[in-house]
Amino acid sequence: SLILEPNGKVSSWFRIHRLDRDDFLLDIDAGHADTLVARLERFKLRTDAVIEFVDTPIPAPVTWPAPAS
Repeated sequence: SLILEPNGKVSSWFRIHRLDRDDFLLDIDAGHADTLVARLERFKLRTDAVIEFVDTPIPAPVTWPAPAS
């Protein structure tokens, strides 16, 4: 998924993994977490959601962006 600035520029990108019914893991590359969390916090109106940092590397089946061919 992507988070865009108002002018359309990408401010961060991430992968979402559903862990169970109510828990999701956002896989964010280093350096993008603060921007993404700040943006998500702004839009938590009337939503009971908690955003926590989990600084644990997780294996990913793909790399992003894909290598140029």
